[in-house]
Amino acid sequence: MKIIAIDESGDPGYKIESGSCKYFALAFSVFKNEEQLKSLDSALNSLSLKLFKYKDHEFHFSHEKFKFRREFFEVISGIDFFSYVFLIEKSKHKYIKDFYSYVFEYIFINYKKELSDSYFKIDGGDSKRFKREQSTEINRLAKLNNFKINKIRFYNSKNNRDIQVSDFFAGAVRRYLEDKDPNDIELFNIFKNKVKVVLL
Repeated sequence: MKIIAIDESGDPGYKIESGSCKYFALAFSVFKNEEQLKSLDSALNSLSLKLFKYKDHEFHFSHEKFKFRREFFEVISGIDFFSYVFLIEKSKHKYIKDFYSYVFEYIFINYKKELSDSYFKIDGGDSKRFKREQSTEINRLAKLNNFKINKIRFYNSKNNRDIQVSDFFAGAVRRYLEDKDPNDIELFNIFKNKVKVVLL
């Protein structure tokens, strides 16, 4: 059974001129089995030990220095998995009420072969309301579009390296498209063979 870790980057605001992000990104990192997850855990625990002197550091793209972001992507580029980053370009949409629903409906229609029959692990934080509402909506959309989900669970990213990977992909791809900063371009060139970027 495939395991798909999901995390976001960006905000739902449309006031770009006031500081809202131009894009909202949702990353889906696909692991074929538990062995790939074990390889990821081992590699990132070792990186944590190297950089921070303990193995349990939680990697957050927005919190890390550039050199740590670069090392993170260099390490995971050697692990067998693949990611998709779906980005909503806000300027092309008048209004979207729920970005998660919009992206999930898109993949349920267009990515059945790649992402169906999987275990969805979603970064859920501590909000019971978010978990309840998103679980209900995702299951509704899956049923409507004949998309098979084995199960959905929400997790705190702290103890889930796969969700941390999706956080990095979502953040890095969004920044690459928005800013075109030389550092963001360098990162993208490191991981570009591990990701498919889809603009919505």
